[in-house]
Amino acid sequence: MQNLSRFFVPRRLAVVLCILVVFIAAILLWYSYQTPAVSVAPNQQLTSALSGSMQANLTFQQGDFCAKAQFSQRYAGDCSFVFAFPSSLEGLKVELSDGTQTLTYQGMTTELPDDSPAVSMTQLFLQGMQLLRESQELVCDKDGDVTVLSLSQQQSPVLRAQLQSSDGTLLSLSLPQEDFSVSVSS
Repeated sequence: MQNLSRFFVPRRLAVVLCILVVFIAAILLWYSYQTPAVSVAPNQQLTSALSGSMQANLTFQQGDFCAKAQFSQRYAGDCSFVFAFPSSLEGLKVELSDGTQTLTYQGMTTELPDDSPAVSMTQLFLQGMQLLRESQELVCDKDGDVTVLSLSQQQSPVLRAQLQSSDGTLLSLSLPQEDFSVSVSS
């Protein structure tokens, strides 16, 4: 019993506690430096945020052409775009449902050719949304309240998107190879 009490001398106990504190601090410091600034995006959360029902105002920019539309999505692959700008597209409604693209203007409905500027922009936007939902190689970088996602192939940027960090709301999307960008607002 006397040997045990010699170990608990205040000086030795203080030295052991100091060594323990230094060891724990070193471990915590090591873990803080091991956390990468860039990480892979949380794909399930992103997929659910972009696949469900959503409505937004979109401002498209492709080259010198600019257009504005109201976007409404019931689920991924079933959506509509109602254009408000420019005047040549005002009132034009492009609907995509089950792979079918239809154009509605002043009560008349027809299938829309793939080379129409409205269809080209809607297809590029939906292509970008699909890349965001399905890509396993998105790189994520948080910048304050905004999360920036990017995808590159062969060192060439394919996609860049900005999302609200708190809820995954899409703020902007761009496809640099297509000279295409979209700003999203509620």
